[in-house]
Amino acid sequence: MKKEQLIKETKEKLEEINIRTQVMRDKISQNNEADFHKKAQSLIDKLEEIRSWLEHELNKFRQSESDKESELTEFEKNIFTGIESFEDAFTKAGLLFTANE
Repeated sequence: MKKEQLIKETKEKLEEINIRTQVMRDKISQNNEADFHKKAQSLIDKLEEIRSWLEHELNKFRQSESDKESELTEFEKNIFTGIESFEDAFTKAGLLFTANE
């Protein structure tokens, strides 16, 4: 995949992550249980940590002058791993909401 395409797809995924994280925050604010808030905030913090890491990797990749196939592959692998981590954490957060309903 070309560098520009990787950047575009990563930006789109980050936008989706931002929306999904905001939806989760909104759901947290609708619940008044202290224990739920503590658990949910811990999960939101994890999601934010992953999002920040993805943004950092994207910015680092953007600034790179290289178009070497090996660097593109490494970036793609790192981003895919980060997105998988986000999906896992998001699923755990969703389970918390399901269990709390």
